[in-house]
Amino acid sequence: MDKAKIQKQLEECYKDRELILNIIKETNSTRHQKVLLPEVENKISILEKKLSSLI
Repeated sequence: MDKAKIQKQLEECYKDRELILNIIKETNSTRHQKVLLPEVENKISILEKKLSSLI
């Protein structure tokens, strides 16, 4: 995969991350938030690291 494609995927990952975090923040259930937020952030972090390592 070339650098431009990887960079584009990384940018999409950041956009998805913002979208997911916003959805979670808008969720009314605080119990739900406390469970989901760290899990989602962790998975996003792992994905970001994988993509970054490809560049």
